[in-house]
Amino acid sequence: MLNAQEKHLIKKYYLFTILSKVSFIMALLIGIPWIICCMINDIAYEGVSFSMVGMYVYLALVLLYMIAFCYMLISVRRGVKKEAWQKIVEKAQVTLSNKDYSDQLTMAVGAGAAGRLLRNADSTHMQNAGKAFEVLAAAGSAITVHQMTKEMAQNVRLVAGIFSVELPKASKYVLSVILIPIMILVGSYIPQFVSSSRILEEHVAVSSESVHALESVMDAECGFVFADDPKERYNSSGYRVTGYLKEFDTPNNASVSVLVGNDGVIEKVSYSIDVDIHGDKEENLQRAQQSIQQLNSLVKKSGVAVQEEELLQVTELPEEFVAQFRETSYYEKVRVSVGENSSCSYYTSPEDQYDEYSSSYIYLNLAP
Repeated sequence: MLNAQEKHLIKKYYLFTILSKVSFIMALLIGIPWIICCMINDIAYEGVSFSMVGMYVYLALVLLYMIAFCYMLISVRRGVKKEAWQKIVEKAQVTLSNKDYSDQLTMAVGAGAAGRLLRNADSTHMQNAGKAFEVLAAAGSAITVHQMTKEMAQNVRLVAGIFSVELPKASKYVLSVILIPIMILVGSYIPQFVSSSRILEEHVAVSSESVHALESVMDAECGFVFADDPKERYNSSGYRVTGYLKEFDTPNNASVSVLVGNDGVIEKVSYSIDVDIHGDKEENLQRAQQSIQQLNSLVKKSGVAVQEEELLQVTELPEEFVAQFRETSYYEKVRVSVGENSSCSYYTSPEDQYDEYSSSYIYLNLAP
């Protein structure tokens, strides 16, 4: 017969074999709820901020799972070689399975080392082979862990059955090992979601005010205006407000398009002026200059802050562009850089491809 201490040891080893496997699996799978939380932050809250706390909690949970796995697995592996367990086995008069897994573990470690080495190679094929070796190493480790814990659990069940020891139900412990860390991880992201929601609301309020100011000025003096609505859909890259001097489909039209950031500041300004390919070039250039000045004054009149003052200081076409435009035909494209991020271009189509659907226009794009 077994004493209370020996029965406790059997129950302990049984739980350890079950929970060690669960800990190992969760060390791999805890990344799934973490990725889901990151996706929620990126999709629902447009990734306005990143949770370092959430990432640290995730890494800490992976570390704790691995520590728990190693501790329980090693405890059982070493424990079955000690005198206390050997006495129980002698009383049971049974031979237990004791397979050597050292070769499998060596192969898994070797495959992982080879994979890391190959991933540092210059060849793409070698790098892909390295990734394959790392996947093979992970799969090999998982299979070995499964086999080891399965064998130990079978041994413990065999001994427990001989002495009619009632083994504890592992389900509640397994659920605790799975659910509590997930709840901690998700809980660490709740403050992040609240903060992201507040930041999102602030961005929408500030950008809406700037968009409305630009739209109001353009509505009063333009023939056609359209603007993105921050309250309708958040856009991390900003919102465009575009105004045409004449009705949308009117020939020889001109427009200005302003990009407003989520801080309510103008980030980019671009002008588009239709070119009459049947008209005089000087008249086209003069109309373009006048249109730019008129549209520029509307943007200034809105009073919206600008990221760089130079964006609204440019009110004329660059001299280099004007010179090239005069020298080329209406069917040749022209492009001139203005600083590092700005440009002035003339877009058209070749004469032999020009038809009723073609268009020709000057495009001045200004960015800081």
